[in-house]
Amino acid sequence: MTRLGTGSRNHSDTLRCPNRNCGNVSAKLELVESALVEGVARWLNDCRVNVSRKPAADTAKAERTAAEKVRAELAKLDSQREKIYSFLEQGVYSAGEFRERMESLEKRRTQLSENLRQAEQAVSEAEGDRQLYARIIPRVERVMDIYAQSTPEEKNRLLKTIISRAEYIKTERNTRGNADRCNFTLNVTPLFPETD
Repeated sequence: MTRLGTGSRNHSDTLRCPNRNCGNVSAKLELVESALVEGVARWLNDCRVNVSRKPAADTAKAERTAAEKVRAELAKLDSQREKIYSFLEQGVYSAGEFRERMESLEKRRTQLSENLRQAEQAVSEAEGDRQLYARIIPRVERVMDIYAQSTPEEKNRLLKTIISRAEYIKTERNTRGNADRCNFTLNVTPLFPETD
């Protein structure tokens, strides 16, 4: 999409596709820009809500606690394994009982190891998401604070620091007298910083 300036046929700046065969219909640039800013503001508000939610922090804490419990159970299973060997040596268990008991312990150990892996992954994801949003939110807030007072070139540069992609779709022309109707779809993909 390109910007078409004012002229004899159009009275305001317009966003249009330079390809004659494109099915997209042009729209007033101010309407598209307004929708873009509203979309970023909505996304920023959603991020603030997600980060400030107490359950998200509690989830990480609960997952950490669950991981510690699983580690304790794994240590207990190792202790039981040593006792099984001891019982075999003392003659309390026969070879068949020993094998049966060891298989049962190994199944339980495999299950607990998988539970531990999942709990550690959940902790990592919860903490990573919080850290990621904690880095993104201040940057987007800064951009939104200075956006209105910026020149068009600065606005473009600022938006490129927070938006990865913006997809504009409009297939229906506005009728006479309804030029300010926002009958387009604008999909905005935020730009996430590289994770360390």
